[in-house]
Amino acid sequence: MTAAALPAVSATLAHLADPAFRVVSERYEGFQAGGGGKVAKPAVRAEHAEASVADGKLRLRLDHPGRPEGHWGQFRDFPRTTLIEGTSEVLGLPRDWTGYACLRATVRADEAPVTVDLTVVGARGRLTEARTLTPGQTETWAVGLDDVPLVQGNLPAREPTGVRFAFQYEAEGPPRAVTVESLTLEPGPVAPCVDRFGQRRSADWPGKARGVDDLRHALQEERGSLPHVPPVPDRSRFGGWTGGPRFEATGFFRVVQDDNGRWWYADPEGHPFLSFGCTGVRPHEPTRLTGRAGVFEDPPPAEDDPEFGSNLARFYQRNVIEKHGSLEAWRDHVLARFRAWGYNTIANWSHPVMLDQRQVPHVQTIETKQPAECQLRASFYDVFDPRWVSAMERICADTLGPERDNPWMLGIFVDNEKPWRGMRLLEAGPDAALRDEWLALVRKRHDSLESFNREAGTTCADWNDVRRLREDDLTGPGAAGLSEALEDHYTEAYFRIIRDMVKRHAPNHLYLGCRYVSGMPRENLIAIAGKYVDVLSVNCYSLVPERDRFDAWHAVSGGRPIQIGEHQLPQCGPRQAPPLYPSFSAEERRKYYPAYDREVASWPYGIGSHWFQHCDQPLTGRARDGENQTIGIVDITDRPHPEMVEAVREIADNMYAWHAAAT
Repeated sequence: MTAAALPAVSATLAHLADPAFRVVSERYEGFQAGGGGKVAKPAVRAEHAEASVADGKLRLRLDHPGRPEGHWGQFRDFPRTTLIEGTSEVLGLPRDWTGYACLRATVRADEAPVTVDLTVVGARGRLTEARTLTPGQTETWAVGLDDVPLVQGNLPAREPTGVRFAFQYEAEGPPRAVTVESLTLEPGPVAPCVDRFGQRRSADWPGKARGVDDLRHALQEERGSLPHVPPVPDRSRFGGWTGGPRFEATGFFRVVQDDNGRWWYADPEGHPFLSFGCTGVRPHEPTRLTGRAGVFEDPPPAEDDPEFGSNLARFYQRNVIEKHGSLEAWRDHVLARFRAWGYNTIANWSHPVMLDQRQVPHVQTIETKQPAECQLRASFYDVFDPRWVSAMERICADTLGPERDNPWMLGIFVDNEKPWRGMRLLEAGPDAALRDEWLALVRKRHDSLESFNREAGTTCADWNDVRRLREDDLTGPGAAGLSEALEDHYTEAYFRIIRDMVKRHAPNHLYLGCRYVSGMPRENLIAIAGKYVDVLSVNCYSLVPERDRFDAWHAVSGGRPIQIGEHQLPQCGPRQAPPLYPSFSAEERRKYYPAYDREVASWPYGIGSHWFQHCDQPLTGRARDGENQTIGIVDITDRPHPEMVEAVREIADNMYAWHAAAT
C-alpha cells in the first residue's frame, strides 16, 4: 500500500486511562552504560498524572512533587515534569509506521500555563516537538517522522515503541489540568534521514559538511592551526611528567608508588605517567543497511565483515579516505592532534594502523570468547577445557608476541564487562570440563551424598546426579555457599591462567585487568583478581565517579591501582535525536569531562581514565548492538568537537598536578 493510500489512524486515548492496560511487558531499550536489552515496563506508564476520559478526550490532572532525586538530579535544576506514555499497541496504532509522515496531537491547557512535549519513543531515543500553552489555549502540532530510524538503533527502522506526553511547569501551585483532544498518525511521503556523510539531514549546525570540498577544507584549516598549539609542558616523549619525581627507568611501562603512597605508571624513561586517552580510534564502525530502504541518501558501498555481519555501511571510513586520502595519512593526523591536545594513550579497540606507530603509547586488547564449543554462558568460557587454554595461548602469542619488546605498549586488557555479578556457572552444558571441577570441589567439601544433599537442598541419588545439577536446583541452606565456591574456583583459574599467558608472551608489560563495570561483584572475586592483575580496570559511566565506591574497589583488591577503562557523556543537540537517558549540551560536556578526570586524579590509586570513544557512533546504530549516540571527540566527518578539544587540553595541562596533590 502506498503512503497516499494509507488511512490516517486515530489513537484510542481512552486506553491510557484504563488500568487494564498498565500490565508489564518486555521491550528492548538502549542502556546509558552501553549496549541494551530487554526491560520490563508497563504498556501504559503514568508519572504524577491522573488520567480520565470524557467524550473520547483524555483529561489529565498533573501533580509533580518537585525536583527529582538521585544522582543525576543533583547536577541540574529540572523543571517540574509529569508524563503519560503508551505503546503503539495500546494506542491502537500500527506497529510499522512505514508510509506515515507525522504524528499530530491537539492539546488544551485548562487552568494554567504548561509546556507540552509530544514524543515518539524508540528503542534507543526519542523525537520530540514541544508547545507552551497559556490557560484555555488549544494547540495542534506534529512530530515529523522522517527521523524515526534515528531512535531505533539497529531494530526495525520504523517500528517505534510508542508515544509520550510530558508536561512541564515552573510555578508553584495546585495541580494542573490538561486535555489531550486527539492523537493521529497521518500518511505522507518520508524523506531519507541520513545524508551521504552519515549526518542527520533534517538539522543544521556549525561545521556540517555539505560536500567533499568541505571535508578537505576543514582538514587544511586544522593542519594550519595544529603547529601553532603550544605544547603541553613538562612532558617526556612518552607523555610522562618530567616535572615530577623520577623512578627507575626499565625501558617499559610499569606501576609504582611514590614516597607518599600515590600510585603512578612509570614510563619507559622512569617519569610518572597517567594514562589519558580515548578508545575506538578506528575508522570502521559500521551500521546495517538491511531493512532500511529509504533511510540513507547515498550510503557507502555495502560490505561484509566476519565480526559485524553482512550488508554494512561505513560512513566514517569513507569520510576519512575522502578527507585524508589513506588510513596512514589519517593516522598521522590523529597522532598530531593527540600530541597537540595532550592525549597520551591510544586506548581499547583501536585500529591496527593506530598501534603501528612510535609516537603515542597504546594498549592491546584480548578477548577470551573462543572457541565457541567452550562457552559456558554469556561471556564466560570454560577455562578448565584444554581447547580454551590452547586457543588463548595462540591468541596471546599472535597478539602479544610482536609487542614483546615494544616500549610504546602500556599494557594488555583482557575481556570487557563480563557479568561477574551473575555468573551462574552451573548453566554450563553437561559435557563441560567445568562440571568435573564442580564435582571435585563438592567431593572435597562433602564425604557423603547425604551431607551434600542437606547443604544443597537436593535429592541426588549418586555423584553423577550432582555433576549434572543446574544453578536453580540448589535450594538448600548452603546453596549460595556452593555456588560461590565454584565461582571462586573459576575466578582463581581465570586470572591465574591469563596472567601466566600474558607474562609468558609479554613479560615486560602490564596486565591491565578485565574492565569491570562499576557495580562491584562479590568482594572475594575482586580480591582474587587483585592477586594477579597489575592494574584493576573499571568502566564507570557516572557523571562524576564516587570516591567512596572506588575506595572500596581499591581496598578489596588488595590495594591495586585503578584505571578507568571507559566513560562518556552523550551530547544533546541537533546532530542526533536524544537518547532515553540523560544527555548533555556541548557546554555541559566541556564542564563535566574535566570534572570526571580531576576526580579520578585526586585518588592516590587513580592512574588514568579513557574516554569512550574517538568518533561519534553511526546515527542508525553500530552493527553489533545499535548504540547510536554523539559521544565522540570527533564527529562522523572526522571534525573535532571544539568543546571536547578544550576539555582534553584542560585535563592534559593539569592532571599531573591534580594527582600529585592526591591524598
